[in-house]
Amino acid sequence: MLSALSLALLCAVGAGVGPVAQAAAPLQIDCVQDESAERLQNFTFKDVQEKDTIPLSRFKGYVALVVNVATY
Repeated sequence: MLSALSLALLCAVGAGVGPVAQAAAPLQIDCVQDESAERLQNFTFKDVQEKDTIPLSRFKGYVALVVNVATY
């Protein structure tokens, strides 16, 4: 009896009838860009050998992954 009840509850939740399915709502975040914030393209970084300075504006229009690694 208990396994039949568990199966019925699982099917109801899976079908979107249960309280879990009704409570799930997409999260909406309003992004406000501060006008005084610096753009990423205004920054520069050193290459691996630390010889050349490379401006991030070189990558404008491209998809880039920036990994910021900091040490103390």
